[in-house]
Amino acid sequence: MLRNYLIIAIRNALRQKGFAFINIAGLSIGLVCSFFILLWVTDELRYDRFHKDGDRIFQVWRHMITDGQIDTWTSLGQPVAETILAEYPEVEDITWSMLSQQFVITTGENSYRQNGGYASPAFFRIFSFPFLKGDPNQALRDVNSVVITDRLARTLFGENWQSRDDVIGKPITIDHRKDFTVAGVVADLPENSSIQFDVLLPARDFTDRFGIGDDWYYMCFSIYARLHNASALREMNIKVAEHFSRHDQGKGTKLFLQPFEDVYLHSTYKDGQLVGGRIDYIRIFSVVAVFLLLIACINFMNLATARSSRRAREIGVRKVVGAQRRMLIFQFMAESVAMAFVSFVLALSLVFLLLPAFNDLTGKHLTLSDLNISGMLAISAMVGILSGSYPALYLSAFNPVVALRSALRQRAGNLTFRKGLVIFQFAISVMMIVATVGVILQLDHIRTLNLGLKREGLVFVPREGALGERFDVVSQELLNRAGIASVTVSGQDPLNIGNNTTSVRWQGKAPDSRPIFYIVNAGYDYVETLS
Repeated sequence: MLRNYLIIAIRNALRQKGFAFINIAGLSIGLVCSFFILLWVTDELRYDRFHKDGDRIFQVWRHMITDGQIDTWTSLGQPVAETILAEYPEVEDITWSMLSQQFVITTGENSYRQNGGYASPAFFRIFSFPFLKGDPNQALRDVNSVVITDRLARTLFGENWQSRDDVIGKPITIDHRKDFTVAGVVADLPENSSIQFDVLLPARDFTDRFGIGDDWYYMCFSIYARLHNASALREMNIKVAEHFSRHDQGKGTKLFLQPFEDVYLHSTYKDGQLVGGRIDYIRIFSVVAVFLLLIACINFMNLATARSSRRAREIGVRKVVGAQRRMLIFQFMAESVAMAFVSFVLALSLVFLLLPAFNDLTGKHLTLSDLNISGMLAISAMVGILSGSYPALYLSAFNPVVALRSALRQRAGNLTFRKGLVIFQFAISVMMIVATVGVILQLDHIRTLNLGLKREGLVFVPREGALGERFDVVSQELLNRAGIASVTVSGQDPLNIGNNTTSVRWQGKAPDSRPIFYIVNAGYDYVETLS
């Protein structure tokens, strides 16, 4: 019987090619858009979920209470981590790191700019980044050691570096200032990791260089703690909240722990309360995917019911020869699911062809292995069932005598329902168009926003090597050249000032007042050059 239904479905599609094309095209477009959104959402939800003890890893945050307002930050000083580990038995291990840095790596006469940062020795005990060479427990203990990724090892030592025995212990120069010894090589980090680096130096190299190892308020590190038991989080948060005041470091700072696996998606705080994060985008795009599928389904329903008069005689004949209503419902549902399956195959082909362009758009590196084929097939089947449900119930209810006389008329209730579907479809479309225009206008506003500095004609050059050591000579040489109006130097990107402190004091300052001051090390002509 199912075979006969499929044959009839194919005949109907071939007989009414225009109808079949519109339906398949509409369903395919809806499925393609939904599949791409599903790919993106799935990748986002997988972020930081690969660590062995992920459920026991927590990031330490701080609430800063200033003039009645609560600001929430992740940056903290090294003593905070050391005292937490020493004072709370719930903590099994702890590490602190400062990433999003850039280093110049030099071997021989070749130099390469790489992303990296600093981390304490426990970093690789807490996070599951597999080592290809070296001991993760010893890799960052020596202040002159460095850990690199497989990608950087291939750049520095060749594609076959793993067959060499001299990579561990190999010296490399960083930022033209100091030689470090390679103590470990880790596999390239997963794309869905919020922690990214190619070079990792000991945190002690940074704290010793700037003399901040004992400074509670030189807040530049992210702190991660691994608890013995994840269920101790609530009790731990109660204890750690007053950690600063117990150490006479002020009452305006409250600490708390957040599960590390949640941080990527839930990291937006407002006045001390978690209000969202990237999870908001996931929810928005998930709703968009559902709306796109609904539009495709409604389009199918309307077309199927609109051509009901063309199938009236067929339905009448089937009922006269003994076809029961449930058999007709099953037939129409089978036709709908078959059309959805064809749309699924076409949509899958389009996803395969458009995936590189989608990766360029999103900045991700998704592959076909990330596709959940069974899940996508299930979605397509549900779309087919939903699309065919109303037409099947509607068409199977025809009176056979009236249908054979071709006197079929639309009932008022059915017309009202179809009109409602059209209005709903139109409302969703208008809403999505308005939202798209709003996003475009907002992005245009951001691009044209006055940032308080002259972007036109402004050139940023990293200060490193001879340029950093002899900046006065270089700047004077630049000023002697036509077309260069001003030259300055800075230790921070003017649009991304990360260094801040609350330890600024002045006469008459309230004891509990700790306003945040952002720190920029800059040359004399800094304001003139940027303003």
